[in-house]
Order: sequence, then C-alpha cells, then structure tokens
Amino acid sequence: MKKQSKILIIFAGVLVVLVAALALSSLLPGSDPEETTMTTRPEVDPVFEAEMDEVERIDIVNPDDQFSLVPEDSAADNNTSRVWYIEGMEDYPFSSRALEQIANVASIVYTSNEIETDAQDLAQYGLENPDTTYTVTLKNGDRHVIKFGRELLSGSFDYVMLDDTRRVCSVASATANRVRQSKLDLVDDSLVLDLDLETLSMFTFERARDDARIVTESTLMGELGSGTEYFEFYVLEPIHRPGSSEGLTRLLDEVLNISVSRFVEINPQDLSQYGLDQPQYTFHLETESDQVNIILGAKADSDHFYAMSDRIPAVFTVRASAFGTIDMRVTDMLDRFVQLISIWSVDRIEADILGESFVVDISMEQNQRASDEDVVFELDGENAKIVNERNRSLFSPFYQSLISVMIAGLDVDAQPEADADASMVFHLKADPDNDLPERQQVVEFTARDDYTYYVFIDGEYAGFYIDGNAAFHSKRTDSEGILVALDMLRYAMEHAVDGVFNTQEGYQLD
Repeated sequence: MKKQSKILIIFAGVLVVLVAALALSSLLPGSDPEETTMTTRPEVDPVFEAEMDEVERIDIVNPDDQFSLVPEDSAADNNTSRVWYIEGMEDYPFSSRALEQIANVASIVYTSNEIETDAQDLAQYGLENPDTTYTVTLKNGDRHVIKFGRELLSGSFDYVMLDDTRRVCSVASATANRVRQSKLDLVDDSLVLDLDLETLSMFTFERARDDARIVTESTLMGELGSGTEYFEFYVLEPIHRPGSSEGLTRLLDEVLNISVSRFVEINPQDLSQYGLDQPQYTFHLETESDQVNIILGAKADSDHFYAMSDRIPAVFTVRASAFGTIDMRVTDMLDRFVQLISIWSVDRIEADILGESFVVDISMEQNQRASDEDVVFELDGENAKIVNERNRSLFSPFYQSLISVMIAGLDVDAQPEADADASMVFHLKADPDNDLPERQQVVEFTARDDYTYYVFIDGEYAGFYIDGNAAFHSKRTDSEGILVALDMLRYAMEHAVDGVFNTQEGYQLD
C-alpha cells in the first residue's frame, strides 16, 4: 500500500513539473507562444483602431518600398466616398481596390494574441528596429506608428507593436503582408489590355527578326462571349488579300489573353536592359474609338519575356509559352489559296497551263450536289460528269486542283512583267447578294526561276509566288497538280463505262 502511494506521489510531481514547463515555454520569445495558443481572444484590445474618415494620411515603409497614401473625398447623392491614392503618383494606374485594402488596415488591427504587455527585449520579436512600419496620421494631428516584427514559426502570424508601448501582440500574417506590398504589387494589371473588343477594327503584328509586318482589318463575327464568335481578317500589308482565320485568330487570342506574371519596374529610364528599346514583337490593336500597343522585349528567363503596354508606364513579364504562334511563317497568316472560288459561282474556266490548253464548263447551283441529274460538267465540250466505283465525283477533285494553288512565299519588292507561262480565266456568275455582276477573274503565272512563279491577278502583280511543281506537276495522292489532275480526268473519261470509272484499276498515265 505504501508502495502504491509513493508511485502516485511521484506521478503527481512529474505532472506538476510538466505543466510548469509548458507554462514557462509560452513565455519564452523563441518558442512562439502563438504556436500553442492560437485561439483568438475577442476580449483582448486591438493593436490599433480608428475612424476612417478621421485618417488624413498613411505612411508605409517596408523592406521593398516606401510610399504614402492620401485620401480624396467626394460627395454624390448626399453620400461621401473616399478614394485613396499614392501621394505624388495620383495619375498612375494603381488598383483602387488594392490601395483601399491597405488603407483599411488603419480602421482596426485585430490582436490575435497578446504576447507581453511590457516587453523589455524587443529585438527577439524583430521590433527593436522593425523593417516595416505603418504610420497613421489623424486629422487632429495625432500620429501612431504600427510596427511589424518578425513572423512566428507557424507562418500564420507576425509580431506587432503600437508606437513605443512595449505591448507585443501577434497579428494575422495576411495583415502584415498587405502592408509589406510594394508599389509594383499595387499596379492594376487589368489595365494592360483595357479595350472594347466588340469594336476591334485593326490588328497589326510586327516581328523584328525578319522585319515582318502584318496589318489587318479585323471584324468580330457573332456575339463576344457566345462561344461561337470569331474574327474575320483582311490583310492590308504587306499585300492585299484575306487573312488566315486560323493563324491570325490564334495570334490575336494570345495577345488578348495576355497575363502579367510580375511587374518589374515603374517608369523605367533604360528600356535597353529589357530589350524594349528595340522590341522583338509588337502588337497594335485598334477599335472604333481607342487603341493599345503591347511590346515584347528580351527574355527575362527561359520562359518569360519582358513586356510593356502603353496603358501602364511599367515593365512586366509574361510567360513566353503563352505566345506559341508569334514565330509562325508570314504565309500562315494569310489565306494561302491563290484563288479559292466555289464551284457554283463559276460557269466556265479557260486555262492554258504551260502550253496545255483546256476549257471547263459548269452548270451547278449552290444547293445542288455533283450527282444531281441536271448538273453539268464538261471538259473541252465532252461530258466530264464521271464517278468512281463508290459513286463519288471524279470531276470534283479535278476542280479542286484548279482552285487549290497555294502561296509559297512573298516577294513584295519584286517588279516582274506580266509574261504569263500559265493562266486561268474564271467566268463568274452574277452575285446579287453582294451586288456583283457577271465578271471574269484572270489568274496568271510568270516564271520567277526554275521552280517558282510570280502570280498576277487581273493583270496586277499580287506580291507573292507559287511552287511550280506543287501547283502543276505534283503526283501526291489527293493533292495532285493541275496537269496531273487533268490527265487523270481525261483518262477516266476515256475509260468510263456508263459514266463510271473503276479507280481501283488505276490510271495508266505516261
């Protein structure tokens, strides 16, 4: 019995020692008492509080910056509103919401926990020479300094003290971090591209490495945000022709979705250090009443460009991987089909391709199919309405070869003479929907070298050239050149039985 009592006494003694040690540890500054007593105590007085309409100015000093916030009051409809500005930078594009959030710290700094009421050793809390201070000046002349010390080990709270009271408390790190923001953190990144896209009328893209410059008229088709909207482009420079809906839409989407990774410098004095004095890429967007320029300079790192918008006097970075089409070929920004004409728009084509002449006659309406009985296809006056063993038209791929000649490259500065080695004359039907009469379009090809041909449209040099082999001689399946497709159709016409040619037997071409 005595042995059991002895054990109980020893156990009780150990328990007392443990409780005392725990209590003592909460008083040691290195142990971060907040870590063990995180419960908010509403009865504890706040670090600081003030009526916001009595605050005259706020001065902030932190490791990255220092600046002052000043209010401007305005009355409307018997209501007074207050807007905060950074003193001396009232016209700069800072986020009004972010400035208001910093200013509202002055209304009340809640105490998460009271650590010491009369601390003698402020250094242990980072409060002897704090690197972050938030000074509130009231209209009555009172001035209070809220000092922020080091962060507790938990990472969720910081030490804080008002003036020189030596009352050390903890405050939520979110409050401290708000005060530690720099001016760069407060720039409103939504202003980088603040434009009414529904009225976008011009889109220009410039690239330094190859002096590319694409100027387009841009028109939104459909309602923005509907999910089915798209832009139509017509290129004005370096040549006149429709733009590539796919290529230019992707390029435009990339700049419209530009996202700031971080701001680097406000009011940069030396743009050359960012490669922005001679930018690699330039985007110009213009609406009916507004415009904006965005430039990309040197690489900030492996996946970021330095960038600027003329809406914000600050250098920022953007992810390079977000711009996947800025190095696309210029020809991919254009509608590469030399003359893409719907078959129901044409009633005759007169062609002379490198000495091989032929005439095509067509009678087909937009709502008809090639297999319809009253549709007429003729080649040199003979019936060319031939189908294969699966009842598919063999005239259609031949016609496709005539209108699928592709641009191979631009040669805008060339001044060739119109001495055609090949030509096609399209006789077009009247187009009442667009108020166009019957007319002709003449496409001519003049040798540029042994492999390529300049293109003339209606007697005017178009500024580009084609690959002669691809356009005339290609034997690639489903991408045959005009002369190869012509031979195939003629062979099918000669060997068809009741208008059907069995393509599985193959074409016996020379």
